[in-house]
Amino acid sequence: MSKMDLIKYVLEELASNGRVVRGQVMSTEYDIQYTSQKATKRRVLYGYLAQQPTDDCQPRKSEVPDEDISSSWLGKRGTLCGLIPTVLGWGREGHYVVCKITQEYLSENALFAVKQLLPDSAHGDLAALCSWPDEIRFHYHWSSALHYAITPDFLCNYQYCRDCHDSYGRKHRCVTGAIHNYTMQLKLAYADASSKFNYNLTEALLFLSHFVGDVHQPLHVGFTGDLGGNSITVRWYRRKTNLHHVWDNMIIESALKMFYGSDLSTIIFNHTIQIFI
Repeated sequence: MSKMDLIKYVLEELASNGRVVRGQVMSTEYDIQYTSQKATKRRVLYGYLAQQPTDDCQPRKSEVPDEDISSSWLGKRGTLCGLIPTVLGWGREGHYVVCKITQEYLSENALFAVKQLLPDSAHGDLAALCSWPDEIRFHYHWSSALHYAITPDFLCNYQYCRDCHDSYGRKHRCVTGAIHNYTMQLKLAYADASSKFNYNLTEALLFLSHFVGDVHQPLHVGFTGDLGGNSITVRWYRRKTNLHHVWDNMIIESALKMFYGSDLSTIIFNHTIQIFI
């Protein structure tokens, strides 16, 4: 199997099945090496928490600050917001594609509501700000744990009570908890427009849009022992990297160059047509 065939296989499997069988790695021409992770405080903590009984299994609002979006932070992005990124990393491009396709399927009322929440610098384009949560992770430190949820090693199932917590064991701080949290903020606000909720709905929209993309990246819901694939060393073509980075960036980056002429709008158009069919 050629390298190009492998990339096609991965993309076709994702498109047709919507899932990936975890724990299986195709080695073929690639030099893939599994590097076991040494016992760390994080792994010990996760293992301990996985075995503890839980008494609160219902997702709820995460205990995170309800801060206003910094106008200066968004303002810095104003020059890029209306453009399809052409020289940006896959992380940003991937989320751009997800949100661009999603916006095509919003109802007229939903699209109107989304545009009302977006800052002027976005020019009505949700995709333009879909990577915002990645850009503020080190500014909003509490949000870092909301991008993923990892399970005990080799347990191919996810249990909210067991698995939704951050590295300090604080419950409800994971990607599924965040999706529930920000979905409820938006639903409650629009169900009763007369009520005064202390929610920043623009942030809620941007976080929700981003996290729905994150949760569909297989290694954002990976195993504790390899830190979601971050400690699995692989070679992608001639580059040494880790498995998480391959999924985050390199598979689609390679496909974009090989099959779509590095034209992001083409991949968006093609996948939109496939969904309609």
